[in-house]
Parts: sequence; structure tokens; C-alpha cells
Amino acid sequence: MRLSTPTDAVPTAPRRNDLPPLSLAIAVACALGLTLIWTMTLQRIAYEREQAVAAAMESNANLAIAFEQQIYRTLKAAEQVASFAREQYLNHGDTLDLQRWETRGVIRESMFNIISVVDARGNIVRSSRLPLNVNYADREFFIAQRDITPDLAHDVLHVSQPVLGRVTGRWQIPMSLGMWREDGRFAGVVVVSVDPAKFTDFHRQANLGPGGLLELTGLDGTVRGRKIDDERSFGMDAHDLPWFQRRAIAQAGSYVDGGSLDGVPRVVSFRTMADYPLMVTVGTAFKSELAPSQARRHGYLWLAGGVSSGLVLFTALLMLALSRQRAAAEALQASEALFRATFHQAAMGIVHLSPEGRILLVNEKFRAMLGYDMAELRERTIFEIGDPQRQLEARLYLRKRLSLDSADALPEMEKTYLRKDGSLLWVCEALGVVQDRQGRPERVVAVVQDITARKALEARLSHDALHDPLTGLPNRMMFHDRLGQVLESARRRQGMAAVLFLDLDGFKEVNDTLGHAAGDELLKQVARRLEDCMRAEDTVARIGGDEFGVVLAVVAQEGDCEQVADKILETLSRPFALPGREVRISASVGGALFPLHGQSMDSLLARADTGMYAAKHEGKGRFCWEDEAPDAGTA
Repeated sequence: MRLSTPTDAVPTAPRRNDLPPLSLAIAVACALGLTLIWTMTLQRIAYEREQAVAAAMESNANLAIAFEQQIYRTLKAAEQVASFAREQYLNHGDTLDLQRWETRGVIRESMFNIISVVDARGNIVRSSRLPLNVNYADREFFIAQRDITPDLAHDVLHVSQPVLGRVTGRWQIPMSLGMWREDGRFAGVVVVSVDPAKFTDFHRQANLGPGGLLELTGLDGTVRGRKIDDERSFGMDAHDLPWFQRRAIAQAGSYVDGGSLDGVPRVVSFRTMADYPLMVTVGTAFKSELAPSQARRHGYLWLAGGVSSGLVLFTALLMLALSRQRAAAEALQASEALFRATFHQAAMGIVHLSPEGRILLVNEKFRAMLGYDMAELRERTIFEIGDPQRQLEARLYLRKRLSLDSADALPEMEKTYLRKDGSLLWVCEALGVVQDRQGRPERVVAVVQDITARKALEARLSHDALHDPLTGLPNRMMFHDRLGQVLESARRRQGMAAVLFLDLDGFKEVNDTLGHAAGDELLKQVARRLEDCMRAEDTVARIGGDEFGVVLAVVAQEGDCEQVADKILETLSRPFALPGREVRISASVGGALFPLHGQSMDSLLARADTGMYAAKHEGKGRFCWEDEAPDAGTA
């Protein structure tokens, strides 16, 4: 009999109706992959758009700084010309000839259409353009200067709204400086006019692209100049413009404008000028700024759509995502390389600094300007390569720009650096502060322009304005200025000072017989001999023709003045070697002592002049006080 065992029974597997684990894993992987792809794509699009907008704002902010600097230099040039014309008119009104200034190149700025001096009644009394029979009493630039008190008016340049010129017949922006007499009475204005288009010529130097906007607006709400592409305009009301309204909240800023001006959306940056009631605005078309980002956005969307419909396996999705990530990294690297190339090829020196003044990064232009290599500069601070005597001033300027009230600081300053070879480099430097997300200073960007040639020209022009071109001696203007300083010093120390006038005896005969060239040579030799007779603190000047003046800064007693005069007479009595001939001349010298012969400059000059004529009357070749004159009428 066969026994059955349990092993004879065959077990049966349970039946499952669930999705197979592999299919479930693939479905889950596909769902996760799709979620990951679309999340990354949308984030990338948003990130690149944000980066493009931020880069456009930063670029426009830098252009606004540069545009502000150009406007600032233009206004400073106008202010200097107006100030110089005002000084010359108040001191030498009868001889001021603005047309002659323009012809001889004293006024070198070609941007100024017309320069005029207007009296207290509004009539033009001096102008670089004819006619003169024009009255400006009803003009804004005249009324604004006339109606302010003198103690608030000195050196305040008023930038008027655009007007149609009564002399030139062209639209222009007048800029005026007020004039006041010593007793405080209003004496008129000096007005310098500029074509409104000159303020927007910066567009030629910066590529703002199609739809680019450049605007200079007064804080009174009137546009001084606006340029969109090649179209220029001015005189419009800016009160309703968003950037003008934002200026009431912040002195400078950048934002995306939806097309409030002409329907063209733009990235707009604006800045309020520190020293003038003006603001500058720079705008670039939003479409142009985002064109590269938009092109990549379409690519990202097409890619995500293709991956969503065609990929089944998680691995393929991941590989494609990694491929696109590498492409994005290469694009970012190429963009960074483009930035570095632009940075190092800039026409001005650019320096990135820490808030403490340590040099972080410089471009090739700055390195070439100073002669250091990159490693040497990174070992230094910006103060160590500057003028040692002005380090404190540079530190205070940087601290001011980093402070919360940096809007009150000057937008730029002129300073000196020392090149590696020890030579001096004059620059115009503007500082911009980059802040972190918490609003704290993170980095300082300095834009440096070499102005060494301009400074040399200014020094030469200043020297020429105060010195005689033939002899190199101080001229009449510098003589009077030096005499005023000496008299003020003598009053403070209760000491004595002296002034001498001398006229050459026999110079006319030399000039008539040997010619003007010989006369000029004789005046040069006389000037050198007079300089040899003077102490370092004394001044000898050519007053005009063959007349010279001497200021003795310190006189212990009356006899000291006579000793100097005797030394001059003895020196000039020796023969002069002229080309082809030796000549002899003498001099008649008159003097006056402070305070013995007078307290004021005019009285001392009159006494010295009378003494000189007394010396001529007594036989020339001698020194006389006024008191020694036998008859003032005959002198």
C-alpha cells in the first residue's frame, strides 16, 4: 500500500493585478524626470532674465556716471569762463574785449555759442557776438541772479531753461554768474550759452543701441536736452516721467520702465548731480537688452518640450540635462571672457577696490598709466600709489563716498598719482560704490582719466596770464596782487614795507636807433639784473614799456630802501652788450614806505610814481622820495 506524502501536493503562486515593479519604477522615474526638467528650465529662464536685467542696469548706471561726469565738466568749464570774464570786467571793464578773446583763443571751448556781459539793467555791454543793443532784463538767467542776496550768489552758476537766443537766433541753454560791486550792489551777470545738443553728444561715445535714451533735466521739471536715437529735443515738461518722480525718493537708481515716454520699454538709470539742480538719465531698449536671453529662452522651451514627449528613460533625460548644463556653463564662461576683454580694453583706467582702499583688480589701461605690473599693484593700496602729501584727503574722499550721505560728495575729484618711475600723473577720478544685498559697501569702482596734459596747459596759461611775455617778470596784475599781500603782512606784524617805481633813461634812443629787437634784448637784460638785486621774498615786475616796479617785503629802516635803489642804479649804470654794439643807460627811481608815506596801495603807488618823476626832473639816474620833489606841478 502506497502512502501519500504532503510533498505530492504542488503549490500554486498567488495572482497579482498590480503594475509590475519595473514599469512602476520607469513611470515614477519619468514623472520625476519631467518635473526636474521643467523646474530647471523655468528657473534657468528666470535666472538668465534676472541676470540680463541686472547687467543692463549696471551698465546703464556706469553710463549714467560717465554722462554725469561729462555734464559736470561742461558746466565747470562754463563756470570757469564766466568767472574769469566776470573778474576781468569788474577789474578792467573798459578794456574787456570778448570778441578779441575768442579770436586769440583765450576762450578755447568751442561748445560756447556766445559769451556776454550784461549790466544791472539787463543791457549787453560786452559780447563775443554782435549786436550789443539787446536787453535781457526779462530772461530767467538774469532775474534769478538779480533776485538773490549777494552772500548767496557768489560763484553760483544758474543753468536756465532752453530759450531762443536774441543775438544768435538759435535755441540755446544760457548759464549765468551774478556780478556784485564791493558795496553789495548788483552789477549784472555774465552769461555763457550752449547749444542743447552739446549736452547729449555723449551718445556718440556710448553705444546705447536702437531706442537709446539720453536726457538732461533740470530739477525744475524742464528738459534741457533729450536724444532718442538721432532725434534731439528739449524744453519738454518732465514732471510726469517716472524717473523724475523717483528722484524725489532716491538721488540715483535703475529700474525697468514700461514705455512711459514713447511706448518703448527701457532699462533706465538716473542720477541727480551734486553741485547743480540737474539730473541725468540713460536708457536702453528693454528688447535689445534681453534679446540674447530671449533667444536662449526659446531654445530652453523647445528642448524641454522635446524631452517631455520623446524621453522614456530616466538616464536619457539626465544625460540631456547634463549636456544642456554644460552648454550653459560654456555660454557663461564666454560671457565672462567678453566682460574681461571689454574691461581691459577700456579707454580709461578702471580699478576695483575694497572698502578699505586695497587694490583688487585693475585693467590694462590703469596698469600702463602707472607703469606697475598687476602683482605689484595688488600688493598696494590706492593711497600708497598716490601723492604722499594728499593721502589724508584721498582717505576722507573715499570715506565720504562710502557713507550714507555720499550724495553730498563731489562726483569726481582731481588728484595725483606717482608712477613707478617717480613722475607725477594728474588724473580725474570718479568713485562708484557697489553694495551687497544688505546695502553695505562691498566694492568700490574707480574710473580714472589721465589729465596730465590738461594740467600742464592750465599751469602754462596761468603763468602767461600773470607774467610779461618778453622778460618773464610778473606783470602789472601780479605786481598789484603781490603788493597787496605784502601790505597786509606788514599790517599784521606792524612792520615796514616799500614800493619802488623806476623808468629807464635813454631807452627810447636805443629803441629808435638800433631797432625794436635791440630794445627787446635790452629789456630782457635789465630784467635779469633787477632780479639779481632782489631778495627771495621781494618782487620785481615789468609795469609796461620801459617802466618797472619793485616790492620790498620787509624793510627795517628807511635807509634800506635807499640802499636797494642805489644798488639798482649802480647795476643799471654798467654797459649792456647788445648785438653789434655796447650801450649805456640809467634809471630814475622813486619810492614810498609803508606806513610812513601812506596806508593804502593807491597812495603808496602815487607817491612812488611822483618820486620817480622827481628823479627825472632832477637830472635822471638817481633816486628820490616824493618829498624831495621841488615842485609837484612841474613833475
